[in-house]
Amino acid sequence: MEYQSLPLPAALIAELQAQLGKDKVVLEQDALEVTTRTCIPYRELPGAIVYPESVEEVQAIVRLAAKF
Repeated sequence: MEYQSLPLPAALIAELQAQLGKDKVVLEQDALEVTTRTCIPYRELPGAIVYPESVEEVQAIVRLAAKF
């Protein structure tokens, strides 16, 4: 069964990439599916997976989540 990722606002993706770096924001469908499948059972894929490396990056993600 093939799943599709949930759409995210383009502005959110742009801000995540600007604050974390493009290398820490995964958007590719195949990578989302593999990562999600190995972590948790799913029916829908996330729109993105982020890999913060500091407390400040986690705080930035939370602020963006609240904003969007």
